[in-house]
Formats: sequence, structure tokens, C-alpha cells
Amino acid sequence: MQGMDFNCVLPNSLLQSGLISQLSGEQLDGVFWVREASSTQDLARAFVRGSSRPVTAVFVADAQSAGRGTHGRSWKTPVASVLMTVVAAPQAGLQDLSGLPVAAGMATARVLRSINPAVCVKWPNDLWLHEGKLAGILCETCRDARGVLHVAAGIGVNIALEARTIEAVSGEGGCRPAALLDAGDARCGGRGLDNLRISVAALAARALIRTIRSFSSASRAQLCSLWVSYDALAGRRVRVLPAEDDPRADPVVGVNCGITRQGELVLMTPQGRRIVASGTLRPE
Repeated sequence: MQGMDFNCVLPNSLLQSGLISQLSGEQLDGVFWVREASSTQDLARAFVRGSSRPVTAVFVADAQSAGRGTHGRSWKTPVASVLMTVVAAPQAGLQDLSGLPVAAGMATARVLRSINPAVCVKWPNDLWLHEGKLAGILCETCRDARGVLHVAAGIGVNIALEARTIEAVSGEGGCRPAALLDAGDARCGGRGLDNLRISVAALAARALIRTIRSFSSASRAQLCSLWVSYDALAGRRVRVLPAEDDPRADPVVGVNCGITRQGELVLMTPQGRRIVASGTLRPE
């Protein structure tokens, strides 16, 4: 494995073999499922840095010791989840990647609707299900040894949750978590759960890789029209909390009116139309 220390990553051979089988039709430079990592983003970035040519690869971990989300937040997930990063080289340049995180969220929601048709997206790219957070997506750029741009798209999808997990997260003031399966679903344990984790990883990996590779100005132009079918909070009163690294900014409250061609949020506030480029969206 390029740029990685094998002593730090113990493979989960059974799940790795299953995922490789389901992704057999894709042109990939590696598919890795490990038992624990600092984060799958770290694995992907190290793999890219150690390569002298553009690469496409998938990294999944059963557990992360230092997972992270947007704005540098820590990311914690239960064992019954998929923790994954896909990395690929986009055809678009760095200056043309605005809107890619939104496109990644919609693409992943579309394929996961084959498992649960109610999956939507909360701007910019949290997957939303029954008023709770099903998954988070983090898109970061990195470069290989020759300076070729890559995008590492990390995702954590909740497959099944215990009631106490939902209560704990909600009690901390976070978004109520959601899961693809109800607690009583027969697939929540044993081999059935492992098979579902493999299927979810394969669906999401294909969607994210294709989105990264194909994203362009034409893709960005279609964001507004496609967003209507995925917007979890369309037409609702919402609050956008500023990024934690911008303590001087105030929350913005208004009615969610969709997105711009660049993937920015459009709000109608008491002061008029407002465009929001970043922040954390919450229903009021």
C-alpha cells in the first residue's frame, strides 16, 4: 500500500474481499477495509502522497480514533456504520470545484434511496432521514507526488443505532442521529449487517468516485434543478450557525429557498434575500 505503514492498519479481510467483489467492475488502484485507523481521510491522503500518478482508491475502517467532520469537528459513529473515504483525480481544476460537496451529497442520497427511499440531503451535504442525520460527507483536496490534484471524499453512514446512542447525541445538543435500519430489523446483527455494510460501501463508493471524476461547470449548472428533489428542509424556516473559526459572525435565520448555481444556500430573511456560502444548517 503506497505511503502507508502496514503495522498501523490491520485489514478486515472478510469485509475487504466482499467489497472488492462488489466493486470488481470499477477501475481502482486499491480497495482497503481495515479494523481501525486514525481516519480514512488520513489513509487516503497518505496513499495519494505516495503515488507518482493519479490514483483512485477506496478506504473503509471499522473504527476511527480521530475521525473528523466539517469545520474540523470530531466525528463519532457507532460500530454499525460505514466509515469510508474514496479518492480520485477530478477533471476540473481546483477553481472549478465549488458545488462538488453538494453534488456528492445528492449522488450518495440517490443510491442510498435504493435501501431507504426517504433519504434526503440537508445543505450542504449531510444525508437526512426522518428529521435526523444519517450521514456526513467531508470533501478535501490533496495532491500526489507530482502535484496532481485529487479529491478525498469521506463519509460516515449510520446503518443501525441503539436508542441510548440517539439519546446521548441529542442530549449533547447535536443533531438527532438517524440510521438506515430500524432497531427491530432482522439485518441489524451478524452476517446480515456485514453484508449490508458492504453493499452500502459499494453503492456510496461508486457514486462518490463518479461524481469526483465527472464534476464540471456543466455539473454545477445542474445543481439547482436537481437539488429540489433532495432538499430535506425546502421551504422551512432554518438557522445557519457560523463556522466555529469565525466567532464574530452571527447566526442567520430565514426561510430556505434552495441553492445557487455554485451550491450556496439561499435564504429569505426579514432583511431580504441572503446568500450563505458556509455554516451549519439547523431547522428552527
